[in-house]
Amino acid sequence: MESLVIGLVLYSAETQEILSDLAAKFSVDTFSDEKRDGTASTAKAEPGVFDVTTATYGAKPGPVTQALAKAWNDACASPSASIVVVPSGTYKLREASFKGPCKAPIEIHVQGILQAPTDGSKLTKKDTWVGFEHVNMLSLSGGGNFDGQGALSWSKNDCNKNKNCKSNAINLRFNFITNSTVQDITSLNSKNFHMKNNISCHIRSFT
Repeated sequence: MESLVIGLVLYSAETQEILSDLAAKFSVDTFSDEKRDGTASTAKAEPGVFDVTTATYGAKPGPVTQALAKAWNDACASPSASIVVVPSGTYKLREASFKGPCKAPIEIHVQGILQAPTDGSKLTKKDTWVGFEHVNMLSLSGGGNFDGQGALSWSKNDCNKNKNCKSNAINLRFNFITNSTVQDITSLNSKNFHMKNNISCHIRSFT
């Protein structure tokens, strides 16, 4: 099966290196999971790139919420191993919910800075800014930053004194994540905890 590429005509040297790393990371002939009917499905694990700043998704330094959600959905539906790239720059991410199961290994490669709203009340899920659910063989990497911009929320939180307080948003939450890695990612200024590896997760490394 040929590699699937969305929105890129020419790869930069850095993107080519990322692709090579992804192919090596998931250097298996097939990726197996269960279809909704319970039968096994397999797909050749060859990498494709979903860059949120291409014309397909339209993100520029600034708002990135819709572009990132669409890039994730397309990559998750791809039968080939895929990578979602957030290039260098500062992006406003209102919130994100990355849900599987996906058809093949998937990586989110954040090189830039993703910033949460300073006002936590703008989040749909008040306890989570960026969430990952039901994904197998996920990689989160890239050397970028998830900036929760939590200073405004810290002054309004009394959880150290009130056990019935309303919890602020966690920067990164993982539920039902298996055979996955998180590396070279920085969580800054969370409104609450930085990361929570919550339910039925098997993440091989946090670095």
